Amino acid sequence: MKRFFPILSSFLAVFLLSILPNKAAADQTNRELPIISSIKQHLALKAHQELFDGNSLTNSNNNDLNPGDMLISALVNYRQGHWAEAAALYSPLVSLLPEIEDYLLLMQAQSAMNAGDYAAAKQAAERLKSAYADSRFYKNNPALTGDIALAAGDYALAITAYSELISEAGTGGKNLPLLRLNRAKALELSGNLAEAAKEYQYITMHWPAWSGAKEATDILKALKAAGITPPAPGYAAQKSYAKALRRAGLNSRAAQVYEELYKRTKDSKERLELAPMLLDALLKANKYTETQRWMHKLPLDELPNQIERLQLEVRLAKGQKDKKRINDLYKKFEAQFATAKVTRNIFLNLAIDARDSGNNELALKYFAKVFGAKSSDSLAQDALWQSALLAISTADYPKALKFLDRLLNIYQKDASGTARIQYWRGRVLRLSGHEAEAVNAFQSSLKALATGYYAMLSALQLGQAAPPMPVNAYLVTAQNNLGNWLPPAEEKSPLLCGLGKRNRPLLSNTDLPDIPWDKPAIRRILLFAFLELSEEVYTELATLEASHENIKLAHALGDYFHAFSWSAKLLGKDANNLPNTENMALFNSYYPLTYPDILPQAAAEKEMYDLLLQALMRQESAYKPFAHSWANARGLMQIIPVTGKRIAAQIGDKDFDETRLFEEPLSINYSAWYLKELLNKYHQQLPMAIGSYNAGPKAMSRWIDARGEIDTDLFVERIPYLETRNYIKRVLGVLHNYCTVYEPGTIIPWPAHPDNAYGDNINF
Repeated sequence: MKRFFPILSSFLAVFLLSILPNKAAADQTNRELPIISSIKQHLALKAHQELFDGNSLTNSNNNDLNPGDMLISALVNYRQGHWAEAAALYSPLVSLLPEIEDYLLLMQAQSAMNAGDYAAAKQAAERLKSAYADSRFYKNNPALTGDIALAAGDYALAITAYSELISEAGTGGKNLPLLRLNRAKALELSGNLAEAAKEYQYITMHWPAWSGAKEATDILKALKAAGITPPAPGYAAQKSYAKALRRAGLNSRAAQVYEELYKRTKDSKERLELAPMLLDALLKANKYTETQRWMHKLPLDELPNQIERLQLEVRLAKGQKDKKRINDLYKKFEAQFATAKVTRNIFLNLAIDARDSGNNELALKYFAKVFGAKSSDSLAQDALWQSALLAISTADYPKALKFLDRLLNIYQKDASGTARIQYWRGRVLRLSGHEAEAVNAFQSSLKALATGYYAMLSALQLGQAAPPMPVNAYLVTAQNNLGNWLPPAEEKSPLLCGLGKRNRPLLSNTDLPDIPWDKPAIRRILLFAFLELSEEVYTELATLEASHENIKLAHALGDYFHAFSWSAKLLGKDANNLPNTENMALFNSYYPLTYPDILPQAAAEKEMYDLLLQALMRQESAYKPFAHSWANARGLMQIIPVTGKRIAAQIGDKDFDETRLFEEPLSINYSAWYLKELLNKYHQQLPMAIGSYNAGPKAMSRWIDARGEIDTDLFVERIPYLETRNYIKRVLGVLHNYCTVYEPGTIIPWPAHPDNAYGDNINF
């Protein structure tokens, strides 16, 4: 799958195909690529378009191909399932391209194995293991020898190979479940059914949510039906199994295992150990009646941790929505464990509940219980901050200043915390009529942290746009430090920051660095890039040091993550300050204009903020096209499959497949369309649209209905979801920084308060 380096794929092919004579295509029509002038002067290259066709290469004679041709042909054959042809091509390439020998050995072994040439496959696999044991290609495929033996029917060798790897892995290792499953298959096929049954049972007990566990379960059932039954596991193994079930979210099944264990064991110590585990599994499975029944049976009074017992009782009362019982339990917490962290957390939640229900006096009382016990820990800071916001919401400005001043004292050495508190001190002082002091507070906020969300808000309060910079300052530094690889200066847009159709030239039309071809590490990276192995390129780049030259190379390859992370390392603490003529080139890389051949066009077509898309990409994926979150969000813009399907239906994309969410053009275009819909829904109000992108329009509309009359900055602080609050601040802060670097003097639009006259909910 093509993931990144959309700019240099042609250039890299030219490089590879030109380092050795090209016989096969010597007489073919060729065209000159728009390659970088410095590379052009260095190598004076021309490329042949038909080499990228693939169809004409499948049956090519190996003797007529140079290494570049052979590499393409091997890849095409492998992808088309012509295993024998691919293996025949990979075999000589091992010696011709030693920089990527480990990768070529892996491909040769896999091709030969698929072709049924097990001797050649085994030879390549053994060479990979002996020569490249530290290579990622071996580490990610350690079972290659065992897999080949299993495919060849050499079950004894397969069992030995898998057993050695399992012993080396111990109890950890991401490949362990697959190793044990394959060993079980080898045991089964060799006729050792009893040992195979043990292995299958081990898999179902230790990795119940793993995709291969279903296969193991089905085979185990068949073996049991045939009379092959593994011995029952003991207490420790069963407890471990239940824990694995809970970890996998299979709480009902875990509760059943705990119940059986509890009934079977007579040991009082084991019973005490099982009690909270059983109740936790039942509560997570929402089985409140059974939880209550077991609470009467279990010896909870004997638990060494009575706080844990009360917590379980609170969870049950909440599940049953028994408010009286909840209040009674909270009183127990206050009476018995007043200063415990869990109790202070309860007070904090009670305070927030009281505030949201309009009982401000009770809320302040509970907040005081939290910060009264320990005045400077994280819970106390949160309680003071919530108290300040409550006082601001009720226009009790003297009390608000009191809380903010306490926080300012706590945050003396924390630039981010100081910037936030000084901004809000400025807001309170202005609201209470102390204009001169308010201006000083806003200036102090900017002094503490000149970039980010609160810098943006403070600048707006001071009547400033993005902090002024000479329009052409970054060009001067780019010439001096990094060469002509950055986009040229543009005329200042009369529109808001990042809004409108700006015509940035493609990076491929600008000068790129002189790449040190003689360095094996660089040649290895370029060879992987040529093969479009984006994750390999990313991993190989990670081994390089932060330097100006490597930043340029990362840009050339379209790896904006390493470009910006290396720039951050070189900038150091300056990354939190305003750019200047000395470091502007690094700021251009720290806030890169990514995908210049895709993103500006997508933004223009949707009449979108192109810098907003850049800021969103930074927050969502840190510019990694193959980013994949725990929630199954994918790609640059972290779109989940269900949202991708809905967008595809809305825009009429009949070719949509969820695997395409890793493709840069699709991710950027879908995100631009969706964000534009959200902006239209919320009347171009950036904070609300950005928050909806994170939490969904239904949640945002619900929050606006609840408190849409307050000022927008206060509204953002009062959003119930911590993740969404921080998300809005980070995206807008990065957008502000992008404006500072590329469009100084422009203003990010900021609504006075959320507009609750938003449109109908969209189905996302």
